[in-house]
Amino acid sequence: MRISFATTAKNPRFINSDPAFLYRCSNVSGGNVDLNLHLWTGHITQLPWWQPWDAVVFHRPRDTWRLRFLTRWLARRGTKLIADFDDLVFDPALARYSPGVLNGLVSLEATQAQFRSHQRAAARFDVITVSTPPLAVHAQAIPGSAAKVVVVPNALHWSWLGMPAHPEPGPEPVLSYLPGTRSHDRDFATVAGGLGRVLQRHPEARLSVTGPLNFDVPGVAQGAGRVVHQPKVPFERYHELFRGVHVNLAPLEATPFTECKSAIKVMEAAWWGIPTVCSALPDAARFADAGAVMVDSPADFEEATHALLRQGWQPRGLRERVRPLADIHAVARQWRADVLGLTD
Repeated sequence: MRISFATTAKNPRFINSDPAFLYRCSNVSGGNVDLNLHLWTGHITQLPWWQPWDAVVFHRPRDTWRLRFLTRWLARRGTKLIADFDDLVFDPALARYSPGVLNGLVSLEATQAQFRSHQRAAARFDVITVSTPPLAVHAQAIPGSAAKVVVVPNALHWSWLGMPAHPEPGPEPVLSYLPGTRSHDRDFATVAGGLGRVLQRHPEARLSVTGPLNFDVPGVAQGAGRVVHQPKVPFERYHELFRGVHVNLAPLEATPFTECKSAIKVMEAAWWGIPTVCSALPDAARFADAGAVMVDSPADFEEATHALLRQGWQPRGLRERVRPLADIHAVARQWRADVLGLTD
C-alpha cells in the first residue's frame, strides 16, 4: 500500500519542530515503517499528489483551494481520505475556549473563522481520526460529515523507544514545566501561587521552565537559581530536559478544549521515570498507574506536589508500566486495522 501523511501547518519549514506533526504524522508513519508499505510524510504543499495513493492523512485540514483540489483528485482515484485532529479546532461555537483566545494571542473572530474552515474541510473525508475519546464525541457531531470516527491515541515517539533510561536524579529536587506553545500562561497561573508555597516549604527545590511562558511564581524570584526559565529546545534534544527531574507538572485550565486534550506530558515524563502532577483529564486516567497524579483543584495540585517532594525520588518502574499503554507499534497496528482495514 501507498500511504501519505500531510500536515497543513502554516510554514512548511518548521514542521519538524511542531509537536503535533511529530506525534500525529511522523510518529504514526514511523510505527508502520517496518512493514511492506510505501510511506510519505511532509507538508501538504509538497505532497506528490499525482502518484497513486491508497490512503492520505491530512493533519488538521482546512477548507482551502489546495485541499479542495487534492480531495477531489484523490477521491476520483479511489484514495481513502483521512482527516486527523488532535485538538478541538472544528467547532466554531466553542472557539471562545481556544487557548489562543483565552490567552489573548488571537481574536475570537479569527479563531471562529479558522474553526469554520476546519469544520467545512472535515465533511470531505471518509475517516476522521482523533487523539482522545472526548474529542471523538465532538467529531461525531460535525455538521455534514458522514465520516467514520476513530480514536488513535498519542504514543511514545518511536525515536525514544531505543534510548536508555536517564541516570537517577541528584538529591536536590527539581520540578519541571514544559510548555510547548505560547498558549499556556493561564494554565500555569492556576497553580503559580501554590507552587510558590511549595518552593518555600522546600527550600532545596527548584523549578525549571522550558518553553514560551509569561509567568510569575509568588514569593520566589526568577533568575536566582530557584526558578529557571529557558527557551524551547528542538525535539531531538527534548528528552534531555527530563534528566535530573523529580516531578513533572502539567496543569490545565478546565474548559471544553482542555477536556479533549491528550495526556502527552504525562506519557513523556513517565518514559523517563518521572511522575506528573496533572489536571484530571479523561485521557490521563489511562496513566493512573503509570505516572499520572491527577488532581481536581489548585489546592490539590499544591498538596500533591508537596507530597511527592516530601516523599523524595524513588524507583517507580514507570517506563515498564507506560510502554504497553503508549507503544507506537501497537497504536500503528490498531490504526491499520481500524482506519485501513488491514490485519497483520
